[in-house]
Amino acid sequence: MGTKVPTTDLTNLENETTAVAAINANFQAISDALDDTHYRDGTGAASANALVTDLDMNSNRILNLPAPTTAAEAARHGDLDQYVTDSETAQTAAEAAQTAAESAQTAAQSAQTAAQSAQTGAESAETGALAAQTAAEVAQVAAELAESNAEAIAAFTLNGLTDVTITAVADNDLLEYDSGTAEWVNVTRAATKTALGVPVNIDDLTDVVITSVADEEVLQYDTGTSKWVNAALAAASGVPPHNQPMYQHAGVYLGPEMFTISATNSATANRLYMVPIVVPQAFTIGSMALAVNTPNAGQNCRMGIYSPRATGYGPGVLLADFGASTLASTPTVISGLTQAVTTGIYWLAVNLDSATSLRTSALNGHVGIVFASSNAYPGSGAYRALAYGAMPADETAETYTVDASNMPILGVRP
Repeated sequence: MGTKVPTTDLTNLENETTAVAAINANFQAISDALDDTHYRDGTGAASANALVTDLDMNSNRILNLPAPTTAAEAARHGDLDQYVTDSETAQTAAEAAQTAAESAQTAAQSAQTAAQSAQTGAESAETGALAAQTAAEVAQVAAELAESNAEAIAAFTLNGLTDVTITAVADNDLLEYDSGTAEWVNVTRAATKTALGVPVNIDDLTDVVITSVADEEVLQYDTGTSKWVNAALAAASGVPPHNQPMYQHAGVYLGPEMFTISATNSATANRLYMVPIVVPQAFTIGSMALAVNTPNAGQNCRMGIYSPRATGYGPGVLLADFGASTLASTPTVISGLTQAVTTGIYWLAVNLDSATSLRTSALNGHVGIVFASSNAYPGSGAYRALAYGAMPADETAETYTVDASNMPILGVRP
C-alpha cells in the first residue's frame, strides 16, 4: 500500500539550513495531507468533509445510515423494500388485469360467435319451417287431385263405355264384338266356342275322345284312330297291375313284398346273404339290424349295403361295410352309421362266422321284385359262399343262388 503523506527522511543534522528546510517541507506535506483527510467528527474546515473525488468502498458496506429525510440523502435497502414490493404487487396486478382483459375479450368473441350461430340456426329453422309448409301445401294439393281423379275414375264402368253393352251378365261370360251394332256385347263361353271354334274343354280338342270317364283313368294314344282316348290304368298298354310297381330299375319292377316269418331256420356260416330293399325317399342310415332267434355272444356277423347292378337281379358295388358285431342280442344292431341313400333299390348284406339260429323270411304269394322280361319270381333274396370277413368291393360279376324260403330278415333305419 502506498504512503499517504510523502516525507523526506533526514540523514543527519550537520547542515542546519538543509535540515530545517527538510523538516519544514515534511510538516507542509503533513499539513496538506490533513487538509485532504475526512473527519469523522465533523471538525475542521467547512469543506473538510466534502469529498473532491469518488468514494471507493472497496466492496465494504456503509452501515448505520439514518432514515433519509430529504431528497439529497442516501436511502437504505430497507427504505426501498416497500417500494419494490409495491412495484411487484402492482406489476402482478397489472398482469392479472391484462389476463382478465384478454379473457373478457375471448369471452366476448365467443359470445359474438354464439350469437352468430344462434342467428344462423334461427334462419335455418325459419327456412325449414317454410320448406315444411310448402311440402304440406303440395301434399294437400296432391291429395285433392287424387281425390278428384278417384271420383272421376269411379264414375266410369265397363258398361258405361259408349261402345259396350252388357245385358244379364253371368259367370264366365266373354265380351264379343258385334259388327252389326259396332259394339262389344257379353256372350256365354259356349256361344263363343260355337261361333269361333275355340276349344274350352280337353275333349274339345280334335285328337281327343273322352267316353264315360271314371276315376283314375288315363289318356292313352290309339294309333288305329290317331286319337287320345281315356282308359283304366290297369288296361293301359305296358303298365303293370295297379298294386304291383313302386319303381322300375333296368327292367325290374318293385312293389310291396309279402312273406311269412319262421323262427327256427338256421343260417349257414361263411355265406354272404343279400336281401333287396326299396327306399321310397332319401334319408341317412343310422343303424342296421339283423333278426336273431337265439342270441349267442360267441357268434359274430358282419353287415353292409350294396348298390344294385346296372341291369338284372343282384347286388353291384359296395356302398358301405358297417363292420362286425357279436350276436349277443336280438335283434343285433350296428348303430352310429352315416350312410346316405336316395330313392331306389339297394341290397342289404350279412355274413356269419358260424351256423346261427335266425328269424328268416319265406315267400307267401306275391313277391316284390319281378323280372319284367320273364315275369319270373326270383325270390326274396340271394346268397353265395364267402369266408367270413370284410365285405367285397364289387359283387357285379358274382353268381348268386336265389332263395325264396330261408333268407335273413335285415333292416335299416335313420
